[in-house]
Amino acid sequence: IALSIEKAASQAIGYQSALKDFTDAISINPVKGFAYVGKGTCEKELKKYNEAIETFTKGITTDMGHICI
Repeated sequence: IALSIEKAASQAIGYQSALKDFTDAISINPVKGFAYVGKGTCEKELKKYNEAIETFTKGITTDMGHICI
């Protein structure tokens, strides 16, 4: 059980780091849908479901021609 908790904590840290990176990428170039997909996926994995929905929606409306979810 302790290993599962440790693994979950490690994954959460990885998702938090990736979330920051995708947020930074959106700040630099807010019209690229891939960054919204990455950010939304991190939010989903961190159980931030409302934020994930908002991020995916923003990505779809921002980059309609190039996004695949």
